[in-house]
Amino acid sequence: MFLCIFFSTRIKSIYSDRYCILDYLSIYLSIYLSIYLSIRISLAIYMYLPLVTLSIYLSIKYAYKDFFYFFYTWWILPNIRKSIYLSIYLSIYLSNGCHNKGANSLPKWKPTHAL
Repeated sequence: MFLCIFFSTRIKSIYSDRYCILDYLSIYLSIYLSIYLSIRISLAIYMYLPLVTLSIYLSIKYAYKDFFYFFYTWWILPNIRKSIYLSIYLSIYLSNGCHNKGANSLPKWKPTHAL
């Protein structure tokens, strides 16, 4: 959550000299999105808590470390990474919404007259 606020305010301070409604909406949306995703991930981890405890128990008792490693690397870590990347990307994208003109912001070539 703090990363989203940091990136959105950092980009506003560098690239913009005025505030518009999309800037405020991007801050609120990034805060809401990061809170929502953190609650959703914590609920999902809580729902899969018996499977995690079973995998830890099996890895301690029978030395099946691969099962817990597989579950941790293929389910928990990618979801946390996806939520962090998505919230940072959306906060950056929405904070540039008022000021990013795309190809129209490039300098246009104008012919110079010789006379």
